[in-house]
Amino acid sequence: RDWSSDVCSSDLREFERVMREQAYGAEELAALTAELGRWLAVVTLFSSLVGALLVGFWWWLLADDKQGFGAQFRALTLGRWLGFTATGVVAIGLVFGTGLVQNLALLAWLAFLLQGLAVVHAIGFARRWHPGFVALLYLLFLPPLTVFVIVPVVVVGLLDTWRSEEHTSEL
Repeated sequence: RDWSSDVCSSDLREFERVMREQAYGAEELAALTAELGRWLAVVTLFSSLVGALLVGFWWWLLADDKQGFGAQFRALTLGRWLGFTATGVVAIGLVFGTGLVQNLALLAWLAFLLQGLAVVHAIGFARRWHPGFVALLYLLFLPPLTVFVIVPVVVVGLLDTWRSEEHTSEL
């Protein structure tokens, strides 16, 4: 057994149950479950690292009596060149199944997720949403609703790459 299967065993058991209902073969099911376990471990590790980086930066600003973490996070963007490159990597990743391309595509998806979260925060701040709305978004990241939240946030991040620069000041 793979260590990533142990980390996410309850989610993988639920996935396995659903896949059995879809009449997948045992070999296909074992391969899909192992692959899902690896992806969950990578996403968890990346999310933990990015979260620690953002919290550490926020604490550093608080320790120096500086304001502005929220404004800096809301202004987060990949930029045109990196955003277009990441979009190309995602498109190539959807077509080709090689390991390197798939790994780079996962990093691009995670970058779009982070950018999408920044856009949601910026829109919420500009429209003076109650902080509970954004907190609800983060609660929806918990299983089993994770996929239903991550995909729209990634799409928001992806679309933000393609918007014109003059919209940045309008948020």
